[in-house]
This record gives sequence, C-alpha cells and structure tokens, in this order.
Amino acid sequence: MSLFRFFAQGQDSDPRVLKAQLTLAATTARNTRITSPIWAAVCAILCSTGVFGNVSFASTLFLPLAVTAAMGASALMATAYQYYDDSEGDVESWLQCFVMIQVFGSAAWGLMPWLCWEKGNALNHTFLAACVMAVIAGLVVARGSNMRMYIANLMPLTVMMAARFLLGDSITDMVMG
Repeated sequence: MSLFRFFAQGQDSDPRVLKAQLTLAATTARNTRITSPIWAAVCAILCSTGVFGNVSFASTLFLPLAVTAAMGASALMATAYQYYDDSEGDVESWLQCFVMIQVFGSAAWGLMPWLCWEKGNALNHTFLAACVMAVIAGLVVARGSNMRMYIANLMPLTVMMAARFLLGDSITDMVMG
C-alpha cells in the first residue's frame, strides 16, 4: 500500500467534492503564480546582500528560477483544468496531475535552505527556518482540503529542510531540523 493511498483512504469518494477541491487548488495556483517567485526572490536577495547572510547571489538566484518554473507549470495545469470538460468524469486523473505538480512545487521551495545557507551564520539559519515555515503555512491553507495534495505539498519541503538543518554545523541547527 502506498503512502499516499494510506493517508487518502476513505477520502475523495464523492466526485463533486474532489472537483471542488481541484477547483480550489487551480484557483490558488493561478493566484500564486506571481507572488511565489517574488517571495523567493526576496528571500534570495536577503540572504545574499548581507541582511541575513552573504551567500553568493549566483547560487541564490536558482531559488527564484526554480520556484518560477514550478509555479509556471502549476499555473499552466490550472489553466488547462479550467478549460477541462468534466463530462468525461476523469477527476481522479486530474487529481494525480495536481498531486505531482504539488510535489514539484514543494521540491522547488525545498531548495531554499540548500541554496541560501551560510555556514556558521545562526541568523541566516533562523531566517531560513522562518521562511520555510511561512511557505508551509501558505501551502497548508491552500491545499489542506485534500489529503493527497496536502502530503504532496509538505513531504518534499519538510524532508529537504530537515536534512539541511540536521546536516548543519551546530546543535541549534540540528534542533531546528
């Protein structure tokens, strides 16, 4: 039994509920296609200009690029879903597409602690932890109505963040992990 199937057992039995959940996810994807890359760019800039670290701007630049690619793909899929003819009744296949795009977006955000990390800078590490918590809060609010999308959003980001902090250079980093 897969992890997603275990968590989603008994969920999504009514196609109307699933369709409403997908519509909510599609609306959110379209609404965050601009704000997410801006937030990623702000985090990257703050970690590379000396405010919360002196990480190379060239390496932090990959964060907004990855988030922009993920949000762009998500917005394209949301637009395709908007024009989808529901007479075919294949909302389950759309759910699988949405789950996979959530994994991709979460993994893009999961790059933040890896790309913006400055060794030995506790302020930088605390800032990155706060940024990840803000991203998680946004993802939970937007995708919390469907368990599979919820897990797909949280799992990659949480694992990537925890790994970065657990591999940190101080006890404080390991505790935050």
